Formats: sequence, C-alpha cells, structure tokens
Amino acid sequence: MSTTLGPVAALFGDRHTALDEYIETTLGTAADDYDLEGIESDLLVTIGQVLPDGVRMSDGYLVADAGDVTLEDVRDAVGWVDVWTIAPAHDTAGPGA
Repeated sequence: MSTTLGPVAALFGDRHTALDEYIETTLGTAADDYDLEGIESDLLVTIGQVLPDGVRMSDGYLVADAGDVTLEDVRDAVGWVDVWTIAPAHDTAGPGA
C-alpha cells in the first residue's frame, strides 16, 4: 500500500505547499531575473534522481511505496538540492545584472 508523504515542496520546509511558491519565495526580489518554470522542471528532475528507493513523485506529491519511509528520510536524501543549486543555469538577467 502506498502512503502520501506530502507535497514535493514540503522537502524544503513545512510551510511550503507548492514548489513554484517555494522557488519564488527563495529567490525573493530576484525572481524576475530567472526562468522559474525551468528551475521548477530541473528541481523535479534532480529530486527524482536522488529519491530513496520506494519513493516516487506523483501529481506534485511524494508517495512512498514502502511503509517505513518518512518525509524526514526523503528530506535527508535530497537535502543538498535547493533552488540556489539549480538557479544559476536559469539566470535570464545576464552577466553583471
């Protein structure tokens, strides 16, 4: 039986319910200088590559196919992934902006 652990955005703190909101909040006033959809897409790909065995993403949620995996386990596995890891590749403002 599968268990929903929470929204993917919950990997970055309990106050986030949507990944796009997390990205915009993290970038703050600099958000307009980035391709936000590109960041979100790359974040999802990167997260998917490092999810623990038995955990998958489905419709914006983390789903554990094994009953003993917790959200904290998943956070530990993807802890190095964040917006600032991905954002530089999506800077639309150009050098020196």
